[in-house]
Amino acid sequence: MAMQVIIWNPPNTDVVRLSLKNKLELLSKAVTQLNHVRDGSELCALVGPDYLFFKNAPYGVDDFNAYHAKVQAIADELPQKVLFVAGSMQWVDQATRKLFVSALIASRGQVLRYDKKHKAGNTEDVQGYEFEAGTASGRFQWQGFRCGLEICQDHEEEELKSGGPVDLHILISYGQCGRARHLALDTSKRGVFIQCELETPEYYADKKPGFIPESYVSLCTYDRHRMLGLVSNEARQTLTDCASTNPLIQFKQCTVTMPALTRRGPPPRRLNRPVWQPDSEVSRCTKCMTSFGLFTRKHHCRQCGKIFCSSCSSKTMVVVKPATKPDEQDVEQSAEAVRVCDGCANG
Repeated sequence: MAMQVIIWNPPNTDVVRLSLKNKLELLSKAVTQLNHVRDGSELCALVGPDYLFFKNAPYGVDDFNAYHAKVQAIADELPQKVLFVAGSMQWVDQATRKLFVSALIASRGQVLRYDKKHKAGNTEDVQGYEFEAGTASGRFQWQGFRCGLEICQDHEEEELKSGGPVDLHILISYGQCGRARHLALDTSKRGVFIQCELETPEYYADKKPGFIPESYVSLCTYDRHRMLGLVSNEARQTLTDCASTNPLIQFKQCTVTMPALTRRGPPPRRLNRPVWQPDSEVSRCTKCMTSFGLFTRKHHCRQCGKIFCSSCSSKTMVVVKPATKPDEQDVEQSAEAVRVCDGCANG
């Protein structure tokens, strides 16, 4: 088994001038281009850069919801064994005066949100807003593999390893040197590390003179040295350019072969069935972004499995393929009407 890794790094100086509508359309074009460059590997991971959605006047809640809706629409059409890290967005909530940097990860039918946890320089210093550090782990399951995502300087390796080491560690960043250490990979075997760095030298000319941005993919192995203890060996993979007529959709790719990743247990049971989103991953309603607390409870939509407040999930209907809890077997059509979110209720 092999996994094709595709790094998407559009020139920031061009992308930053695009409207939100055009940036969202760029996501669709990137996935379309992905279908033209796949090399036949069983698995494929497409990774976009940090701050793909960034502008001097930050995006708002409605903009983030449009970003999330677009990625969800893409996820609904993704091939079963494709993972898409759709970059990140800096946005603000005017009601709470909070600023977020959120990355979205798409796999077939599902979207995971990860919020940046640590500020990097003054990029998150926006007058009138306070940076809101994320609390949910970037850990997730994909095709039976344990994976982890982090943004820039979060250094989430210990958090990602809290449930056991991961097989695939993804870092999206800007202004970060190649990280050969602080990985959350399993030291008893091999694993894959992907760093997608915002690769526009002009962007760094004033901010970090002399810094050379570089994305890379590493196949990491670990050996025990009789004097030095555990020693990591990093084998960077050669990235080759993928031809494209669109200057904003330039890919670099490589293929890593198994056993770089080792399956844990049987293949996933629910290939076409959503799974309940863990409570620990969510602190706000997926639709209206209201914060959960003592008086605002979390409710799972029985169709898509995502978490909403009661106002955004007040409708009920019979669900043909209900979402399942992580620890339960697939269930058939609901015999009675069950709680669903507004989006699923409206079809």
